[in-house]
Amino acid sequence: MWNSPVRFVEGTVYIATSVCGNRLPEALVMIKSVFIFTDTPTHFIFFTEPELRPPLEHQLKIWQSLQPNISYTFRLASYPASANESSWKLLYRPCSTLKLFLPDLLTELDAVLVLDTDVLFLRSPKGFWAHLYQMRPFQLMGLSEETPSATLGWYPNHVSAFKIYEDKGVNGGIWLMNLTRLRQHNFTREVLHIYDQYGEYIDFGDQDVVSIFYGRRPDLAYIYPCEWNYRTNHCIDAERCLSAEQVGVYLIHGIAGVFHRKSSSNYHTLAGFIHHCFQEFQLDTDARTFLLEPIQHAITQARRWTFCHQYKEVFTKAIGTPLI
Repeated sequence: MWNSPVRFVEGTVYIATSVCGNRLPEALVMIKSVFIFTDTPTHFIFFTEPELRPPLEHQLKIWQSLQPNISYTFRLASYPASANESSWKLLYRPCSTLKLFLPDLLTELDAVLVLDTDVLFLRSPKGFWAHLYQMRPFQLMGLSEETPSATLGWYPNHVSAFKIYEDKGVNGGIWLMNLTRLRQHNFTREVLHIYDQYGEYIDFGDQDVVSIFYGRRPDLAYIYPCEWNYRTNHCIDAERCLSAEQVGVYLIHGIAGVFHRKSSSNYHTLAGFIHHCFQEFQLDTDARTFLLEPIQHAITQARRWTFCHQYKEVFTKAIGTPLI
């Protein structure tokens, strides 16, 4: 059944993701990482296209027999009546902007963790979900800064048409959304107004929209620690994620296709090697032997010019503990 209501159950982590176009293989690896590390009831809401549901559901049923804590529902990847679907659906990447309208599409839920498909959990999502309860009463979303400095990254050097959050911008891949507060704030109306005003200047879809929104109201944003959205730019000295160097990486975000660049002659990434290990891992086998050890081996064998090599310890510091 499509579009069946999601039943709220106290203590459950709710994850929403859009799976459209060619994103199914990448989405399955992301989902697998949740199955591996979750230690609490978790419910996925998949916004997808009719032709992608059968292969996705087939794999989910197999994995669910191994991890019954996880449940799921399907929603058609369609936009609310207030949005022009033909304009929004193909803005940046197929369906990526759908997350902007979740307050209207998931009216039965109070909060949701929103993920792009190019992420990998190295710890239980429960730890991330806990940040919802650290938000101040007026904050609407948990976000990650796009860059730690107002002089670095894409936005400070390429965007002048609109003001962005703290002159740094926020990342579009992983959001903690307090849906109730967003509805009370008429967030959808603000989103549509931003698009009407700046649509011709928007390059990165939903990320640009929220960067503009929180550029106007930075007080409404909760910035969660960067170990929950670790990206390759954090391996550049000027943009280091210092907290991840202390506790390890909890979630890898494979921006700019880095999960799939492992065959490049001069741009190997540790993220690509790790993603490949998750892709090959079978959920009915021992995670320490067949996931952690291959990751450790890949990192050990990585050549010194591999991107992020100088910070390789951060990738195994967190993942080892729950698998031992």
